[in-house]
Amino acid sequence: MKGCRPLKADEIKKAENAIRGRFSLRNKALFSLGLMSGFRIAELLSLKIKDVWQHGGLVPEVYVQRDNMKGKIEGRKVPLHPDAKPDLRRWIQYLKQCDDLDPNYYLFHPQSKPMFALSYKQAWEILTTAFRRACLPGKIGTHGMRKTFAFKMYPLVNYNLKAMQELLGHKSITSTAAYLGLNQKMTSEAWRRFSKYEDFE
Repeated sequence: MKGCRPLKADEIKKAENAIRGRFSLRNKALFSLGLMSGFRIAELLSLKIKDVWQHGGLVPEVYVQRDNMKGKIEGRKVPLHPDAKPDLRRWIQYLKQCDDLDPNYYLFHPQSKPMFALSYKQAWEILTTAFRRACLPGKIGTHGMRKTFAFKMYPLVNYNLKAMQELLGHKSITSTAAYLGLNQKMTSEAWRRFSKYEDFE
C-alpha cells in the first residue's frame, strides 16, 4: 500500500505489547507471521489451519494457493521463520483446546466463526488499534508488516534486487525497485554527493 512505512525494532516490541484482549493470541500470531513472511494481508487471511499445521506440528514452509495470490497466476511458498513459530504454536494450542482445530478452518477467523476468514477491515482494525495503543506515528496499517519484512530483508540479501523480487513475489523487478523506493533513494544520495568542485569520472 502506497505511503505505508516499515516498523523499527523497538516499535515492533511496542506493538506486540499493545496487542491485548481476548483474541491476543490470534492477533499476535497474525502480526508475527506477517512480519516474518512478507505475505500480503489478503494472503495471510486466506490461510487455513492445514497450511501451517500438519501431522501434529508446524509445517516447514507456508504455501498460499494460487487463487489467493495477487494476479492469481501462481501460488507462493515461504519458509516458516523460527520467530513466527512461538506465537503460531500458542494460537494453534488454544484452538485445539477449543476443539476448533479442523484443518479446513481458517487460521485467522472471527469469534466463533472458524469457517470464515477475518475480513481486511477486521484485520486493519486489530492492527491499527495496537499501533495507536503503542503511540506509533505515521501510516502503518496492515501493509506495514510486509513493508517491514522488505526493508529488514533487503540488506540481508546484500541489496540484491533480484532476490528481493523473489522474496516479495513481484512479477516485475521494476515493481520491487519502486516498492523499496530505490529510485528516490538513489537520486537523493546523488544530490547529496554532487559537487561543482568534484570532477566526473
